[in-house]
Amino acid sequence: MAHVAKGTRRKWTAQEDQTLVNCMVELHTHGTHNGKKGGFEAGYLSELAKMMSQKLPHSHLEAKPHIESRIRTLKQVWQEYYDLLNGRTASLSGFGWDPISKMITASNEVWEAIAESKSKVGALRRKSLWYYEQFCAIYSVDRATGATGMECEDMVQESEFDPAFESQHMQDVNDSSVSGVANKKTSKRPATSDNDTPQSSLNSSTSNSRGKKK
Repeated sequence: MAHVAKGTRRKWTAQEDQTLVNCMVELHTHGTHNGKKGGFEAGYLSELAKMMSQKLPHSHLEAKPHIESRIRTLKQVWQEYYDLLNGRTASLSGFGWDPISKMITASNEVWEAIAESKSKVGALRRKSLWYYEQFCAIYSVDRATGATGMECEDMVQESEFDPAFESQHMQDVNDSSVSGVANKKTSKRPATSDNDTPQSSLNSSTSNSRGKKK
């Protein structure tokens, strides 16, 4: 079971996050709650809560605020990757996606230019995001049309909600493993099973992540 800290703040486990993403992919595949412009329509949170309850009966996750706020956090980080890879980040180009390492790729020259500009995008060079492709399948149309369903204020608040998010989901990779290959195309890969723990989530210190296989 996840821990609750500082009032209503809830620390999600790697297993819960993996299960949530898999349930989202499953619900999107069924198509019963899909939005007309990507994403989901009203009522999907309750359905996700039911699915989560069946898979993790002791998690006690509610549609609001637990699942709703967690999706905001996951989506906020995904948007940073998506915008960079799809030319939505001003004055930045030359990026690709490695579906194996789950990392953004670019030439050394591109990364060096970013480092000189002191852009925060440079931090993504060593960060993998295990659920990027799953969220692309669900939200890419939504994001492309600009109908994100999230206000900037909401995203800032959610970023502050869980400061441990980066260590749990965005794996820091050392320089020797950073790919310098640019302009790889994004590859849609099927979601993993609930029994698979994403590599980046192995950094989580929660007890529920012990014993999980990569």
